[in-house]
Amino acid sequence: GDAQYDVTPDGTLLFAPGVNAEIGQLVRLRPGGTPTPLLDERAAFQRFDLSRDGRWLAATVQTAERQELRIYDLRDGQRTVWLSADHVRHPLWSPAGDRLMVGQLKGGRGSLLVGVPGSGRAPDTLLTHDSIGYVRDPVGWVSEHDVLLQNWVAAVSFRTDPTVAPMRSANALSARVISRRM
Repeated sequence: GDAQYDVTPDGTLLFAPGVNAEIGQLVRLRPGGTPTPLLDERAAFQRFDLSRDGRWLAATVQTAERQELRIYDLRDGQRTVWLSADHVRHPLWSPAGDRLMVGQLKGGRGSLLVGVPGSGRAPDTLLTHDSIGYVRDPVGWVSEHDVLLQNWVAAVSFRTDPTVAPMRSANALSARVISRRM
């Protein structure tokens, strides 16, 4: 039968019988409560963000060939696929919950996008790059003019203004480095 395996730091082999553990269900847990399903759908959820008002869920889902960024309206249960790419990085809602920022890798080329899901318009490109080493993921959308980006490969964090003119090159990123791990 199927099972999921892991080894602890002391060398103990652990396993849990069952089907593909990557297929799961997102749940909500409130203090003192029990987990309740956020969605009826089960999928290979990779990364997600819930809008601050709790209405919208943006989730990166692994499919057989690619990754999709799915937008869920938690009020009416509707789901749309906003984009599909080789790798869809971490989605991040704006403070108002009306725009979404996400990084993607497609055909060896990366980009940082921002847009309005459901508007019928393609997202705007803030930044493009040719190397996975330049990937910048949004990790904190503090205010309309203040976004935190993380380059996981180089272990560098940036602070930038997403309302500035679109950036076309990773080397032209007009952001202030706020931390660097060595």
